[in-house]
Amino acid sequence: MDSRLPIVPDVAARLSVERTTHVFGREVAPYAGVNFVGASRLSFDEGLDRRMGSYVLARLGATMVIGPFGIGLDVDNLFDARADTFAFGNPFSVRSERQYTPLRPRAVTLSVSRRF
Repeated sequence: MDSRLPIVPDVAARLSVERTTHVFGREVAPYAGVNFVGASRLSFDEGLDRRMGSYVLARLGATMVIGPFGIGLDVDNLFDARADTFAFGNPFSVRSERQYTPLRPRAVTLSVSRRF
C-alpha cells in the first residue's frame, strides 16, 4: 500500500519570466510561465484511490499601461493540456463510476483595468 499523502504530488515546479520594457513610449510587461504538477493519488482508501496529475501548464501574456489604464492579454493552458486535477466528485457513486475534474481548457483573456 502506498503511504504517501493523497493529493500531494511528489514533484511540483514553477518557472516564470517577466520583463517590463517600453514600446512606443508605453510601459509593456510581457511574461511567460510553466507549471509542472507530478503524479499524485486521490485517497488512502484503496477502493477510492485513483492516479491524478502529471501535467504541464504553460501561460503567457502581456500588459500595457496607457495612462491610468492597463490592458492585458493572457493565454492560459497554452497547449490545451488535459489531465485530472482532483478526482473526487459524487461520494455516492465514486466507487462505481470514473470521476474526474479536468484542467481548465485553453483560455484567452482580454482585460482592462484602471488605477486610482
